[in-house]
Amino acid sequence: MLFQCGWVRRAFKEAGVSRPSSSSGRSPIEQWLSEAVEELSKDQFTRLFSCLWQIWRMRNQVLHNNISAKPEEVGRRIAILLAYYKEAHSLTLRDSKVGIGLIAHDAKGFHIASKSICAPGPLNPLFAESSVAREALVFAKSLNCQDVVLGRDSPLVIKALAGNEMDFSESDLCIGSAKTLLDSFAHVRFSHVKRSANHVVDTLTKYALSSSDSYECFGENPAFLLHVVGTDCLARSS
Repeated sequence: MLFQCGWVRRAFKEAGVSRPSSSSGRSPIEQWLSEAVEELSKDQFTRLFSCLWQIWRMRNQVLHNNISAKPEEVGRRIAILLAYYKEAHSLTLRDSKVGIGLIAHDAKGFHIASKSICAPGPLNPLFAESSVAREALVFAKSLNCQDVVLGRDSPLVIKALAGNEMDFSESDLCIGSAKTLLDSFAHVRFSHVKRSANHVVDTLTKYALSSSDSYECFGENPAFLLHVVGTDCLARSS
């Protein structure tokens, strides 16, 4: 059925992907996918499934949002996606680290838990901010939080989390991953936190990069944060 559609056939052509040929015994698509696993190179296989994913996304856009696109758009989006993919994998991630600092407060501002994470990742500030948003939601879920206020000092990340646009960059893929977690909570609100009032998170981030390991603390604030907690409180009240 899929390849009886002229739009799909044109999309495959624009994406530079060969269409399956008919075969006896099994459906053409099943035969084709089986052969693809065995015969295609890694790059060809990546292009194939990028194309199938884009067709699926565009199909959902038509069904749910009444937004249609031309087959040429598939080729354009795949070119962008694979360019970002190649750029990300060309980095020496072993020598590139992202530090993530997280802190959870209750409604009265008391410390519930804090966490620092050191993970491999590209040296890209927006990617780091997007990773923080995703890890913050994972952390909140692990704490069984239901009503969440996600505070960030990056307006771009807050806008991306609240919006529907996606350009397939590594940061947007992180944002997409974060969005899948939003339904895990009863209510999520986004709040912009001034950078001058975010010293605790900044300290946790630097701690993560200096230790190259993850750290968690529950209950009282850890000792190495005490000197910046007061600074943040004063900045937020001003």
